[in-house]
Amino acid sequence: MSRLYGPQHRELQDHFASRAMADRIEAIAVKPEIDDAARAFIESRDMFFLSTVDHNGRPTVSYKGG
Repeated sequence: MSRLYGPQHRELQDHFASRAMADRIEAIAVKPEIDDAARAFIESRDMFFLSTVDHNGRPTVSYKGG
C-alpha cells in the first residue's frame, strides 16, 4: 500500500511504466517522522517548508521559521 499514491496515480504509473520510479521517489521522500539527519539539517536553517498529507490524501505545506 502506498502512502503517497492513490489508485488513479497507480493506474497512470502502470500505463506509462513509471511505477518503479514512483516507488523509489516515495521511499526517499515520504517519512513518517523526522529522523536525526533531517533534524540536524532543519536546525541549521533559518526557515523551511513542511509538507504533510492527511488521512484522505490531502496535502498541506506550511512555512516554519522566524
